[in-house]
Amino acid sequence: GVVTGTTKQLSLSIQNTGNQTLTFSAPTLPAAPYSVSGLPASGATLAAGASVTATVTFAPRAAGMFSASLVINSNGGNATIALTGTAGSPPVMVISPTSLDFGTIPVGSTKSLSFTISNTGGTDLSIPITKNPAAPFAAATVLSEGDSIPAGQSRTETVTFSPTATGTFTGAWEITGSDDPTNRKSVTLTGTASAAATVLPRTG
Repeated sequence: GVVTGTTKQLSLSIQNTGNQTLTFSAPTLPAAPYSVSGLPASGATLAAGASVTATVTFAPRAAGMFSASLVINSNGGNATIALTGTAGSPPVMVISPTSLDFGTIPVGSTKSLSFTISNTGGTDLSIPITKNPAAPFAAATVLSEGDSIPAGQSRTETVTFSPTATGTFTGAWEITGSDDPTNRKSVTLTGTASAAATVLPRTG
């Protein structure tokens, strides 16, 4: 979708695949919020094998779904191009919780905790940057740069804590959303590893 109040443009190629010159008549233009530029004017011609490129602009001023059509008329036939687009409020990334505390676990064991990334906005949220945590933490789910979360949807990510030595450890999973691309958000990670229990042989 497109954020309300912004514009998006797509190119449209018109090609004469015949062996005779094509002559255009007036096109049937779509209604707002669509507009088209670069179309051949009435009486314009296009040589055999040649092409021309027009630009379709979608500029919604209100939220919703919009459908229209563009009809290109010529002596070689008429072509109808369906136009569809959606508009809504900007995406909003919400991460919950923003910290995961794994508590204390024995060395050599593993514990998993999860957090949720939600898009509470009205258009798709993309993830341009994600930086997975370092050991002894690890991402157990795959969040790739370029992934998208649709409006009103969420996804769950899981982190594991697998210490190989005793001590207290901290880390972070850093995520940037397209709603605020200059502000990287972090899920902070903490965990403590204790010595593994020793099983003594039974005597007596």
